[in-house]
Amino acid sequence: ELIAQQVVPKEELLELVYMVDAEACTEVALSSPTTTYVRPKTKEFVPSLVKLGNHVTVLKEWDDVTEPCVKVAWFEEGGVEHRVDYWAPKIKPPAKVVTSSAQWLDILYPNGHKGVGIQVLQEYFGLKKEEMAAFGDNYNDIEMLEAVGYPIAMRSGKEGVVKMCPYH
Repeated sequence: ELIAQQVVPKEELLELVYMVDAEACTEVALSSPTTTYVRPKTKEFVPSLVKLGNHVTVLKEWDDVTEPCVKVAWFEEGGVEHRVDYWAPKIKPPAKVVTSSAQWLDILYPNGHKGVGIQVLQEYFGLKKEEMAAFGDNYNDIEMLEAVGYPIAMRSGKEGVVKMCPYH
């Protein structure tokens, strides 16, 4: 059951996607409630997404996206450790770029991140912050961990995430 979703406006989405996709080292993935849209640059990209459990739709052009998208992310094979500093000034506020793994970056919007999802669930099920726990390991988890009473970091998580959580 879809309880709520925050859609990235299509004009903003396409502007961002074309900018990121222009970089030779990136593979962009747009997530909708039903599929992950891609325009793969390498033959390995689609199978890697399918292996993670994604339903993938390959596009000829980014303009061919047929439904609202809720997430913009991209893969950088060389790793993303220092790429946030490269991308941050290019992303229009209030959106921001964060790491979601060693090779993935996500765009977070003020009303479209995991913390908002937790707040929606709290309201929907009548739960208090103190009645919920969440597990996180990367910077795309910060808002979610702040929204629960029991934020738990994976020991292998990013240093900033591990430090903010009282539980590991």
